[in-house]
Amino acid sequence: MTAENELVTVCVTTYNRRDLLPLTIKSILSQTYSNFEIIIVDDYSTDGTKVFIEESILNLDKRIKYIRHSNNKGLASARNTAINNARGKYFTFCDDDDVWDKNFISLFVREIKGYNSKYSFCASSISDENTIKAICSSFKDFIVLGYTPPVASQFYFTKSLKEIGGYDENITSGVDHDLWLTLGLKDYKLVWLNQNMVSINQNETESRMTYNIDKRINGIKKSMVIWKSKIQGDFGESFFLFFEKNYQYNTYKKFILFSLKNKTYSNLLFYWQKLPKKLLLLDVKRYLKTRLKIEETLKHPTFTKCIKGLMKNIHKIEIIRE
Repeated sequence: MTAENELVTVCVTTYNRRDLLPLTIKSILSQTYSNFEIIIVDDYSTDGTKVFIEESILNLDKRIKYIRHSNNKGLASARNTAINNARGKYFTFCDDDDVWDKNFISLFVREIKGYNSKYSFCASSISDENTIKAICSSFKDFIVLGYTPPVASQFYFTKSLKEIGGYDENITSGVDHDLWLTLGLKDYKLVWLNQNMVSINQNETESRMTYNIDKRINGIKKSMVIWKSKIQGDFGESFFLFFEKNYQYNTYKKFILFSLKNKTYSNLLFYWQKLPKKLLLLDVKRYLKTRLKIEETLKHPTFTKCIKGLMKNIHKIEIIRE
């Protein structure tokens, strides 16, 4: 079987999103690439998702499989359930409120050709220069530079995920970032494609976002306790402090941008007060330099210039051009 025809496992984890799930499944079934399986992992939904999937979703396509947890175990566990049941050479996922571009799978399958299982892929806009096709380096380098995993736009060799033991089920927030830390510490590499392929958080509401930020902040605090020894051991204590502060910044920034986009200002002041202002100034400076085209070609994350001692120890990111 050629790389262009390899089976791809698509994981869709869901929990009480019965009304949003059909749009996600439709975007997957509309893919131009056809050799895939969809594994829906229901993390013990209580809103009628089980009956809805069994009576409506499973009849849509024979490539859809359904697994339901006997109790609520969390996102990491649900992803692991899909990994352990995956038959595909490649593994990817789409969250139950996100929508893929119709060429999502075909793009990744085409680009992964020629790479071995030490490489993983993701995609989102990382440069306004349209001649840049992708950037490539080790996961460690991306972590040091402050890049964070793009939502629902990641593509892995299933073999790689099984070799590292999948996701850490003790992590409740930052599940994707934790996976990247694990891959980085085991010397895996990443190819980041310069394309946006996903529409995220379809029909998200202010009430859900308000609930999510409280849950996410508490989850991140717990994750930081787990990550501290892991990060300090390989990157040092000073980097961990930057990592922790940057994670906090990006979390509140996300919710601020959501409130502005949707004109829901009820919690905007609260988010703004929590936002680390020094990182905001660095972010604004970087943004202005990029807009004025006096900054580097790549869109660097906020704290890149703050950790000069680490910068000399990382490899230069390779820019892959069209």
